[in-house]
Amino acid sequence: MATPRMSHTATLLASGKVLVTGGWSDGIGNHLASAELYDPDTGTFAPTGESMTQARWEHTATLLRSGQVLIAGGGPGDTPTCELYDPATDTFAATAMMAAGRRPHTATLLPTGIVLVAGGYDYASRSVGSAELFWPPGLPAGRMMVSPTLLDYGRPMLGGEYTLGFEITNVGTGPLTVTAVELVEDATHGALVLSGPTPPFILDPGGGTTFEVVLGPNDQALATGSVAIHSDDSHPDTADALVELRSHATCCPELEVCAFDPDAVTDGGVAGACVTHGAGRPLIDFGTVAYGDSAERVVALTDVGDGNLPVAVTKIELDSVAPYLTITFFEVVGDPRNPGQQIERPAHLPFYLTPGDPAMTPPLPATELRVHVALSARGRSGPLPGVALLVSHLNPGSPAVIPIVGYITQDDAGAPPVPDDGGLQPDAGTPSAGSQGSGCGCNAASRSISAGFLSAALLCFGIGGRRRRWVVGPPPRSRSARAPQRCLDHRFGAQ
Repeated sequence: MATPRMSHTATLLASGKVLVTGGWSDGIGNHLASAELYDPDTGTFAPTGESMTQARWEHTATLLRSGQVLIAGGGPGDTPTCELYDPATDTFAATAMMAAGRRPHTATLLPTGIVLVAGGYDYASRSVGSAELFWPPGLPAGRMMVSPTLLDYGRPMLGGEYTLGFEITNVGTGPLTVTAVELVEDATHGALVLSGPTPPFILDPGGGTTFEVVLGPNDQALATGSVAIHSDDSHPDTADALVELRSHATCCPELEVCAFDPDAVTDGGVAGACVTHGAGRPLIDFGTVAYGDSAERVVALTDVGDGNLPVAVTKIELDSVAPYLTITFFEVVGDPRNPGQQIERPAHLPFYLTPGDPAMTPPLPATELRVHVALSARGRSGPLPGVALLVSHLNPGSPAVIPIVGYITQDDAGAPPVPDDGGLQPDAGTPSAGSQGSGCGCNAASRSISAGFLSAALLCFGIGGRRRRWVVGPPPRSRSARAPQRCLDHRFGAQ
């Protein structure tokens, strides 16, 4: 050789020549960066066109598929640097560095064209137990792409099941091995289930596969976490991927109460007063109603909270007996299961008012329960006594109280005589004893019943103990169509 050397490398090239690189000569510390080529045709050594980028000894030199030679690691110390020798240009050029310096180690060309580098010692002569892979430039290799990287469940409702998915695609020029797909839950209150192929699996160039993440029925419908995907992709930016899982659930349900005249509803929406429970009280205002006529008002209940938990309505009732007031029926609006359905009473208690989510596709409307309250003007003229509609619910716990106001006037033809005690009238203000106990709600101790209202009294206390609870349909609309007075218990809920 042109230069005596030891701890060097000798690599057979595709041309038949032998590349000799590095080592050290003439004692410790004389490390070599020079390289030579041996020509078997002439039996001679000649220096390469240029030296390596740095001196090395106890390094490796691996012939790649391209005909280039990978020079990796070595001393002095334990350098992590690498370089490539190109026989076509007879030059050396720096390439990617190893994660750890090492010498003497091994470097093995795998059938895929990738080089496996393993073992060695570090600068303190401590064993290095790690291994790494080198992807030569231009080598066909897989490249992983994951889409989407965010699965947004919006505001999932209590007891619902939601399925979202993502796709793993190989956009590289060689095969891609997906080594792991793992569900990582973080403070998840729901049942997240990951489904898809079992890793490890191989994707050919252009190929892909789909995974699904199901958020199942749960106690709070909250979802946080991620899915971690790992592969043998050589590119550090795409070898691993993370799919984020999230929902918009934040805090609390909040009841909104709107009271309005159904005849005043236009295409632009409800013309009424809407008040969030706790911020004030809306009024059920019948205005002025002539004796013998009737009127209707609607109370709309909606959850406008910023959380995903619904308002659980447990009871709706009048806080005292008023024979001229009737809860005629309930209407469900915005619930896909009961679109626009009119019901005599909610079938199940509690009735859940689920909030809407306009961010979802398609937008999810809020479930609205509308309570139709009718007034049949009779009895003494003047303002209605202190009666209110009570809405009891679990979230928040205090009932919503909606006062009922209005004024009954005598018409031109004159009304039937009205006794001084007002006939069958409730005590103003507090609920009657009948509204809390059995029977239909008339309290004989606190009321005088005139002969003109004897039929109402019989209905109240009952013959045979039967109890009338619900009347479905609108009240009478004119004096000629007036029905006999009834004493009713208009409420639903746990008794």
